[in-house]
Amino acid sequence: MRELKFRFWDSIAKQMLPVLDSWEVGNLANQAERFPVMQYTGLLDSKGVEIYESDIVKSTTGKWDSGEVMFRNTAFRVHAYILCQLEDIEVIGNIYQDSHLTSK
Repeated sequence: MRELKFRFWDSIAKQMLPVLDSWEVGNLANQAERFPVMQYTGLLDSKGVEIYESDIVKSTTGKWDSGEVMFRNTAFRVHAYILCQLEDIEVIGNIYQDSHLTSK
């Protein structure tokens, strides 16, 4: 079973917040407008970096354009690809701090 972890973006302070315990998760999740939540996918990129929802990832082999990790249709995805089926992934940022990196 994968580890359930979350991180939050503080939209006022403009910084990523690590979460230490379940009380903090519940407290911040109840303030979703200020603190958008990002769930850990349970996957690591090619450099060992944890991949979270709303991260921007790219193909290390150039097979596909950079894009945002999203949870859609029961799976974490980037573009039409199911994230866990990809082997050539590198986290290059997130939509809150690095939105210019997406290829939308």
